Amino acid sequence: MPKSYTVTILHNSIDQDVQTMLYPLNLMQTILFGSKYRIKDGFISPNSGLTNFILLCGNISFILAFLYHAERRLCKNIKRLYRTSFDKMSLCGLFYIDAVLPLCLMSLLTNYTVVLLQFAFL
Repeated sequence: MPKSYTVTILHNSIDQDVQTMLYPLNLMQTILFGSKYRIKDGFISPNSGLTNFILLCGNISFILAFLYHAERRLCKNIKRLYRTSFDKMSLCGLFYIDAVLPLCLMSLLTNYTVVLLQFAFL
């Protein structure tokens, strides 16, 4: 018996044409760390424990690299947001035109309305 003896099931052999056709799929799965089985010598066999461990380490490193890149991009966007400065628009230097202006105008109108109603009913 040879040293690397593996038990192969009789129904998992594939033809050379099918093996050639599945080669790009097998290659992409191996590159992208997602292969559960391998095609070798005309047989489909499951990966060994060492191969699965290497695939797991590859997947973890890929996820960490992606998260690092996403976190870095988020930090850059936040810095870019705070780096921009907005100058308030002023109307001839009398008052500023911003989001608070309608609230101030409504407050002013309400105060004068209340004062006029007090004079009218007293």
